[in-house]
Amino acid sequence: MVDLAFYGVACFKIITQEGVTIWIDPYVTQSKCSPIKLSDVDQADIVLVSHSSFDHIGENSDGTFDAFEIVKKTGAVLIGPGDVGAMARNNGIQAEQVRTAGVFMGSIAVKGVKIKGIEAHHTQNLARTRSGYVMGVAQGFLLTVENNIRIYHSGDTCTFPDLRYFGELSRPNIMMLEAGSANRDSAVTTPFEVATAVRWVGPDIFIPIHDPNHYFTDKVAEYVEVAAPHVKVVLMDPGDAIRYRPFQVERIRLGASSKGHSQIEGLR
Repeated sequence: MVDLAFYGVACFKIITQEGVTIWIDPYVTQSKCSPIKLSDVDQADIVLVSHSSFDHIGENSDGTFDAFEIVKKTGAVLIGPGDVGAMARNNGIQAEQVRTAGVFMGSIAVKGVKIKGIEAHHTQNLARTRSGYVMGVAQGFLLTVENNIRIYHSGDTCTFPDLRYFGELSRPNIMMLEAGSANRDSAVTTPFEVATAVRWVGPDIFIPIHDPNHYFTDKVAEYVEVAAPHVKVVLMDPGDAIRYRPFQVERIRLGASSKGHSQIEGLR
């Protein structure tokens, strides 16, 4: 069993059956669709950042970053590509709190959660640090939690052929993939391409992300239902939460700062 709360764009909070709290791509303060404030986040064991774009790392006008502020406040472990790690250390995060789950490396384990970096096809990022510039490669993550439940968060990626290989190799239970953009004219992938990727990966459930204004999400859902009828499409608005058990999913109410399952408010 695992609980997932969605807070807009690509930001998720995941609570495992053992109570490990994971934040992915925490873009909160500047997000126009986030239902929470950074002050609401008081629990995190792991913070994952797929790449250093402002809407995934939570870049703010005062020079702070939501991802790093959460790590400083909670003592969580930060995991991301090389440029994110360099930026974190440049922003006062202790080196022992920063880990890398590279695309072409093996998995790492933090508090019983296995984390593997997954290739993403997206723009590269260049981070400026005190020691110079560091190039980062965008990536996604495959998380394996209790009962071998596998969660694939793609970060930002277009559809590319190796996703078929990844699906055959890993068979994630839950898949989050970019379905659009805040800008109607700047979608990374078309609904047909998204549906093709979902068919290749073959999850139990698919959650479209990165489309806060729903320019593309409904069309993506229609395409997925045709291309991969065995996959359940779960549409989530910011603030929605679900509980997943293998081949079962239900909507729940999950507080923004809840520390465990005891604070889930009940069924929806």
